Amino acid sequence: MFSCRYIRHLKHSYLLLLSGAIVSFFGSMMNWLDEITLPTKLAFVEDILLSIGLILSATGLLLLFRHQVVQHSLLKKIAATDPLTGALNRRAFKAPKEHKHSERTVFALVDVDHFKRINDTFGHDAGDFVLVELAKLISSHIREEDQFFRWGGEEFLLEFRQAELAQASKRMESLRQLVESSHFNLNGQAIKITVSAGLAAVSPGHGGLEKALKAADEALYRAKGNGRNRIEMAA
Repeated sequence: MFSCRYIRHLKHSYLLLLSGAIVSFFGSMMNWLDEITLPTKLAFVEDILLSIGLILSATGLLLLFRHQVVQHSLLKKIAATDPLTGALNRRAFKAPKEHKHSERTVFALVDVDHFKRINDTFGHDAGDFVLVELAKLISSHIREEDQFFRWGGEEFLLEFRQAELAQASKRMESLRQLVESSHFNLNGQAIKITVSAGLAAVSPGHGGLEKALKAADEALYRAKGNGRNRIEMAA
């Protein structure tokens, strides 16, 4: 009964468990009195109280369990989500566990061009705003089976599943053009950005995931070195 105070914030569960504990306590007290007084007079009442206490406590425990399940799911989602953009974060990134030999996955590492210049010109709030809007564009442009992650700073990682490198390159080029033609309006100011990207495919028996991510990073570096606002594919 005294432990109920630790869940006062749960209201319904707290009231049910507390009520169940109190009713069960009185039922137990009556059972004790029943042993030292007249056995037959209190038996019916104590049985009713103990039954009610058990039902209230069981209902409270059920609500508490449901709350814990919801909270656990929410905490997992928070831990896997970037708080600024709402995209998945690095912690949520998991390597594809199973790939048939005929399947391929392509990763695109995307970077906002001259992001520091945006912060210096418009302020850090503008930089955050651009990242949020870019995440929205990416989310609306990729397929349902694809995923994207905020990889760090102004970088995003796109995962094109069951796609050949040429197909993923076309999708990435379409996204690059969409970003280039978009205007991000912040407090009446139009902010234009471009992105660079490096693409690499991962397939069984060819170096695996780590090699593909490294190759995508190297391709992104080449895209920046070749003038930015472009896509480079890993050799």
